[in-house]
Order: sequence, then C-alpha cells, then structure tokens
Amino acid sequence: MRKLPPRLEAVATAFYGHLPPVHYPKALIEEYPDIANRIVSLVGDKAALKLYLNDLLSDRRIGRRAFQFPVLANIQNLYDMLVLTPNNPDRPTK
Repeated sequence: MRKLPPRLEAVATAFYGHLPPVHYPKALIEEYPDIANRIVSLVGDKAALKLYLNDLLSDRRIGRRAFQFPVLANIQNLYDMLVLTPNNPDRPTK
C-alpha cells in the first residue's frame, strides 16, 4: 500500500493563514508540510519550539541534506517571529 504524502493539518492551515502574506512560509509548507505541522504543534512551548527551530537551522548531522534557500528563509523568519519577538503583532495565536 502506498503511503500518502504528508499534508498540512487544519490547525496549521489556520495558524499560517493568519500570517500576513509577507510572512507566509509557502516554500516550507509546500516542501515540508510535516515540519510546518510540527512547528505549529510547538507554538505553546517556547523552549521546545526554540530547540526544534535551532535544530532545523543548524547543520550538525553529517550527511544531512541542506534545505533549499526559500525553505531556510521561511524557517528563519518563523524563528524570528515566534521565538525572538513573541509579542510581534504579526504573530498569530494558536
């Protein structure tokens, strides 16, 4: 049986849908919806979210395929918005 590709969950669709278009992580959602879902699931736990995003942004594992620049830029933007400036008016609530 063929496994279906991951899809963006409803809660993630709603979360990202509240972002201004300039902050919408289109490349991340299209290429890695499972990662986009995980980020939203961690929004309520700032410490876990910070660790997860730092891991995505750091290339510490040998043989790990790097993200394409648009995806990396989306992750960095989410890090800036959700971790560095948590009171950002553009930040949606879960």
